[in-house]
Amino acid sequence: LYAVFWLMIASTLLLSIPGLPLGLFVALVFMVGVAMGIGKASVYKYIPQYFPNDVGAVGGQVGLFGALGGFFLPPIFGYLVAWTGIHQTMFMVLLLLSAISLAWLHRTVLRILKTQGASSKAFEETKGKGELPCQPV
Repeated sequence: LYAVFWLMIASTLLLSIPGLPLGLFVALVFMVGVAMGIGKASVYKYIPQYFPNDVGAVGGQVGLFGALGGFFLPPIFGYLVAWTGIHQTMFMVLLLLSAISLAWLHRTVLRILKTQGASSKAFEETKGKGELPCQPV
């Protein structure tokens, strides 16, 4: 999951640069879309592991936040472009949201590890394997 956030951050950082060649722009937008899809799927994968007694409620909240993002972000993008005149501002907003989400994820994982009494060694061992080092709560 960390790799997905780093891919989002790198891609949106590059997309924030004006005047990208069309081929690079298309490839980066494709990577952002794939990363968003993988990220959403991984969130739904972990819900039953971390919240086995509240799968429906937590899944509903995740869906709610996704729907709110889909509702509010496009008008925000439009207002930012109208206000600044820079079309790359929407990618800057996605960059900011990705960085905040990565920090939130990392803080949450560390909190879960601390709560479970796991060592930071367990975190380091699983960090590069694409799995979160936590047991179901």
